Amino acid sequence: MNKFYNYAAWIQWLIAIILAIIALGVMGFWLRMISVHFAYYLLIFLFAPVLQFTLTPLFRLLGVYYYLSPMLLVYAPSAKKYDLHNGTSFDYLFVMRKVPAGRTFQNVMLAFYLQGLLQIIEKLENEELPLTVEITGTSYFFSESTAERLGFSLQPPSWFYSFNLYINYLDLLWMYSIAKGKLASPKLKDIKAVTTTGAVLIEKKVYLESLYARLQPALNTVSGQPATE
Repeated sequence: MNKFYNYAAWIQWLIAIILAIIALGVMGFWLRMISVHFAYYLLIFLFAPVLQFTLTPLFRLLGVYYYLSPMLLVYAPSAKKYDLHNGTSFDYLFVMRKVPAGRTFQNVMLAFYLQGLLQIIEKLENEELPLTVEITGTSYFFSESTAERLGFSLQPPSWFYSFNLYINYLDLLWMYSIAKGKLASPKLKDIKAVTTTGAVLIEKKVYLESLYARLQPALNTVSGQPATE
């Protein structure tokens, strides 16, 4: 997990509450600005990444975010649906800051995604999740070809996914640029929703394990690479 969560519980809660107070202040300021002129709605593109960073520790401590690996989380997990999301900028700060940009960064991220998918398979095998559980995400996680090899089907994203991607564009821009090793803009219009089921994912176990084994050396670049939860 993120090294932050190795701190004493009271330190985690203290920092989480302080950051949440900052988030409330940012939200209050934005709402006041909106009351002045509707054009200030556009500040959402600036404030959304700030809110995501500041609320991450609290959401994790409250169980809203459940981490499958240091850089792959599930939003409000249930037996019916696992809604996969990339780790937030808060996680990047603690987990990825020493990882070289470019191909190494991409390999580490993919290794963490695979680590998370293998955690889901373990839960399926232990009957902690039903085989019918729907597993969703976006092709921002993987290329479309990789997603298909992992057993995911592609479809146009819902309005919610599209809206979430656009308001978090600044975060996506710097994350994508680090992954590419240069300033690069993700083509949001080309991003697809990806979905599979527990039954299909478990059939991919051997492939996932072999791919993860090939990528494990990249995790040596992550200082003190922690175990999954």
